[in-house]
Amino acid sequence: MIDYMLFTGPTKETNVDHKGRINLPASLKEIIRSHEQTYDQFKGAIYLFPDDSGNFFSCYTPLVYVMSAEKFLERAENDADRLAYFSAERKSMDKQGRIIVPELYKGIEKVILVPNGDHFQLRKPANQTE
Repeated sequence: MIDYMLFTGPTKETNVDHKGRINLPASLKEIIRSHEQTYDQFKGAIYLFPDDSGNFFSCYTPLVYVMSAEKFLERAENDADRLAYFSAERKSMDKQGRIIVPELYKGIEKVILVPNGDHFQLRKPANQTE
């Protein structure tokens, strides 16, 4: 059985390289890769949902994304909520465990990774300007 509350531990600031990629910490890579055993067709995939303010993205493995779909859709109050769920941006890790930051974050130098139970958040540092 897979533990869905895997994203725990300290917040981590990481650099964005010149190609707009971040290197995920080993602990996050391990969780993402462990979920590949269940959904092989989504190797290294992460689903990113922007919050309304654009200050952060909630990042889910495909396993948690699929498992939470029914629960989320039951709670969705309108079509806009449902559309938001299905408009998640899919990113894939490369062989080194890097992902390209969302377009909204292009040009920033650092991001903050915040573990949050069944997902992690990708945040802009408060002092970072684009």
